Amino acid sequence: MPEYTSTPTATISIPLAPLTPAAFAPFGTVIENPRSTSTPTSSATVNQGTAAKYPSISPFVSYHPPSGKPSAGRINLFVCNPRTLTDGGRTFTVGILERHPYTTQTFIPIGLDSSDDSRRYLVIVAPTVADEPSAPSVAGSSSGGAAGLVRRLWQQRPPAFPLKSRLRTAVANPGNRPPVYPVPERRETVEKERDVSGTVKQKGRGLPDLSGIRAFVCRGDQAVTYGVGTWHAPMVVLGEGPVEFVVVMNENGVAVEDCEECEIVGGKVKVIIEGEGSLNVKAKL
Repeated sequence: MPEYTSTPTATISIPLAPLTPAAFAPFGTVIENPRSTSTPTSSATVNQGTAAKYPSISPFVSYHPPSGKPSAGRINLFVCNPRTLTDGGRTFTVGILERHPYTTQTFIPIGLDSSDDSRRYLVIVAPTVADEPSAPSVAGSSSGGAAGLVRRLWQQRPPAFPLKSRLRTAVANPGNRPPVYPVPERRETVEKERDVSGTVKQKGRGLPDLSGIRAFVCRGDQAVTYGVGTWHAPMVVLGEGPVEFVVVMNENGVAVEDCEECEIVGGKVKVIIEGEGSLNVKAKL
């Protein structure tokens, strides 16, 4: 059950926009072949000269949750079926937004060609308002028991901070394995020039700011990393069949720390699917 609700008083119509790194930067990172863009990115030639390696293409960040229970990196598979459209197939109604308060989350489509117009996926994101919501409800919570403990920890949570020590810890060098050398300076320079603040910085404890909600249509050769705490709709697939995604994130098994949900009440937040400049795919009516 969603921890929060939001009830807009007026209809919000969201136009579709193509997914680009610049437009998505406040919400996360776009992963795509740099050769298809004008973004300057350093690379190294590997695999006996047959491949180009682009290091650190997207941040993978984990923050300490208030419960203190450590998280672990997870690689999951999501098989996302086409969504049902509304208004005779002209719109998609946004009924829920979610966020992962202490981790980034990366969605990587597999088996979806960039030129496939019969299937597409949408990324719907919103900024965070400055207000602090009340602590999320926990089913069966009381002053005692495990649920009550989670609620008290949530209310008394300290400010989260990055797991810097873990990120800086190198793997022990067993046997006579050659030492791992630092990344060349030229790559560090390029990385410093990239603005990844929308991905790595926490967004605060506020609810979704629906006045700034955005919707992007994505190609099959694009992946996305949602920034830490970025409000987003569960993956929206449109077209003639499902799309599979490899999903990379951190989880610790505490429901309110792994994911929070906000129900959008009233059916008034709609993504415009049909019309000039919008998406042309056959979708489920």
